[in-house]
Amino acid sequence: MDNKVDVLQKVTLTADAGTDEKTSGSYEFIFGIGPKGLTPFEYDLVNKKCGDTVRISIGKEIIPEYFGHIVPPFRLFPESGDIVQLHMKIQKIEKALPAELVRAIAQQAEGCSCGCGGHGHDSASCEPSRCDTHGHSHCACSH
Repeated sequence: MDNKVDVLQKVTLTADAGTDEKTSGSYEFIFGIGPKGLTPFEYDLVNKKCGDTVRISIGKEIIPEYFGHIVPPFRLFPESGDIVQLHMKIQKIEKALPAELVRAIAQQAEGCSCGCGGHGHDSASCEPSRCDTHGHSHCACSH
């Protein structure tokens, strides 16, 4: 039986939204634990297997809605254009450990008031370098 992306699994993927290291990276997240259900990003990954790829074109203005509570550890704002071409490849799918689930859910509950995109995407209150001060050095804001 193939391991597919499903609720409460830890998914590791690589993503590329540009041509340099600032707009690409590898990250992992726990699938399906968002407070509002699955995000559009998660819906694009449902039932995908290791090695599968997903390509999307997304307007910069809807990136926060698309990712919801899941914030990639790299910037999705290339220097030019209003459309981001995102290419993702699933590297690993595994059962999340209970401690990982608790930690991920607790991080969502803590919230982040700076607006950096870590737990809400109101970048209006985000200031340059403020995100770096508390671990969101590669948040989804435009700074």
